[in-house]
Amino acid sequence: MSVATHDSGLLGRWTSKAAIEPFVEAPDIPWAERTTHTPCVYFGSGNIAEYRPGVDYIAGAGEFGDCAVVMRQANLVYAGVAAHPDEWSSDYRELLRRVSFALARRPVEDLEPIIVERQLHPPGTVELELAHDDAYRGDRTFYLRLDRPTALTVTLEHSGSNAMMLLFRGGKKQLHWTREDTATGATLTIAVNVGAAAIEAVGHRYWVINVWNYDRENTASARLTVAYNMNDSEPAILPMPGNASFEYLNRHALELHREALERDASALERIDTHAPSLDAEALDTARLVTAREHGFETWEIVTGHVVFKPVFLGGAGEWGAQDFFDRGRALNRDSFSVGELVEFAGDFSDDLIVTLTDAFARAGTAGHGEFTGEHVLLALLDNPIAAHVLKSVGGDLHGLRADVTSLVEAMETNITTGPVQVSRELCGAVYRANFISVLGREGTNAGNLLAGLYGENGPASERLAARGFGQQDVLNYVVHGVCVSDIPTPEPGATVFDPELEQGTQGALSKARISGHEHVTIEHLLLALLDSAAMRKALASLGAKVDELRGDLTGLLDVLRVDDAAVPEPTRAFNRVMQMTVAKARRSGRAQASCEDALWALCGERDVPSADVLQNHGVNRSGLETIAIGLERE
Repeated sequence: MSVATHDSGLLGRWTSKAAIEPFVEAPDIPWAERTTHTPCVYFGSGNIAEYRPGVDYIAGAGEFGDCAVVMRQANLVYAGVAAHPDEWSSDYRELLRRVSFALARRPVEDLEPIIVERQLHPPGTVELELAHDDAYRGDRTFYLRLDRPTALTVTLEHSGSNAMMLLFRGGKKQLHWTREDTATGATLTIAVNVGAAAIEAVGHRYWVINVWNYDRENTASARLTVAYNMNDSEPAILPMPGNASFEYLNRHALELHREALERDASALERIDTHAPSLDAEALDTARLVTAREHGFETWEIVTGHVVFKPVFLGGAGEWGAQDFFDRGRALNRDSFSVGELVEFAGDFSDDLIVTLTDAFARAGTAGHGEFTGEHVLLALLDNPIAAHVLKSVGGDLHGLRADVTSLVEAMETNITTGPVQVSRELCGAVYRANFISVLGREGTNAGNLLAGLYGENGPASERLAARGFGQQDVLNYVVHGVCVSDIPTPEPGATVFDPELEQGTQGALSKARISGHEHVTIEHLLLALLDSAAMRKALASLGAKVDELRGDLTGLLDVLRVDDAAVPEPTRAFNRVMQMTVAKARRSGRAQASCEDALWALCGERDVPSADVLQNHGVNRSGLETIAIGLERE
């Protein structure tokens, strides 16, 4: 774009007001092919007037009025034409020459911060109407100043939009940067603990909350609730641990409920502060008070905040998936093969490279023009890892193979002589796979690529769903190791769990489903593992009475909320325990994790009901490690 010069304190009056073209030759490079070396004009926001007279406005972006391309503060000049000087036009070169000589004549001046007064957003709720993104009015910004360590919670309820973002950030260096997105209309929540060091580093700058409607077609109606400790007269908000899970909050609620039943004065005072009109002895009241003490309006919102959230599935991440494909094609315009996709995406597992390479070759032999999700799904059916995932979900594997084979055989042959090209659908699946953490495996592998296919609305994902392979069930196994049906004799390398542990995760899910629970918790897992002979032996060695332990855990599960329509999802704590279980086995040199590894991981949890139960029965890590040493000596 052109650059418009302005009269300035540094250069005085500018005699010619004609626009300056910054480059000798304007670069005409497609967006997908641009790199950090592509000549470009950067410009600041259009609120430059707010910073005057501290900022001296020298040149602006011709098309965007008050947006600054060249500006000065004290002896510091920002010049937004990013290119090698050989690519500057003579007019822009003259502008920079004049700026340089004028700076050389200036006395040195300290750079002082410019503090712009913003309207501070107090704790409370505000109603918002956000235009769709094409209107460039789809965002709102709210400013905070924090002068002491603060627990802050932000909740965004909304309707109308299919793409909303909530962001909390602080300071020039983005000391805090917490972002939540949704494409499903789900409530967005952020809970952060801002410490004294961060507040000191941010200094005079503001903490910022951004709400953005990214939907290009639909407007959004939203309700933003912000809670933080503003002054000493308000009840303090309890800080939320960064790894908080449903179990952590449930423990708080159960403790408050127990204390209320015992008529503890402190507990009754807390209930009177946050829910004065409700039954003090009801468990739902304790849950509501727990939510409000952490800065959330309801129990449903606060527990929604701590659930495990897979990203970029369904309609989410569409822009990123398209950009991933565009960049891959731009780099490999003449031939975008599987080999080039692997090189472009990086970090594919060896077995997946073999699977994709063989399938790509078959697509070429069949004369197909594109390498699609159907080709990939058919190949994944013969990959031991992906096949085990599907078997663990319990759908119709034979019918799926027949369906996908028919789809591939019905594809039109390529009437041109060009090579087979990787499809947009496959690139989207690879892009999403990189955001799906597979239990015990690294990089892009057969498990997360299979899950990534669900994010693409194509024949592959349609046939998976039609044959009973539900997206949530596949994710539960890939990410958490929770299977719907166990496989007695899996192929070597297909799973990172031994058969008893896989049966245990299946039992945890089955118990949650039968009971109508919203979550699969680590209490479900521990209870299910009590059916394992290895687990009972380990517990008996520690002096724990399994029947009493079973009774305590059953009592904890009996107080969980029941929702017959709910699809139970594993919690953050569940996933953390499974990750630690696999890590324990790997450190011990074993390819598969066992129930004893899971018990060791469960003993590492803190401030959750299962930790209390295990401690009460004398089960801890030191005892388990003593047993392990004894077994090694035997």
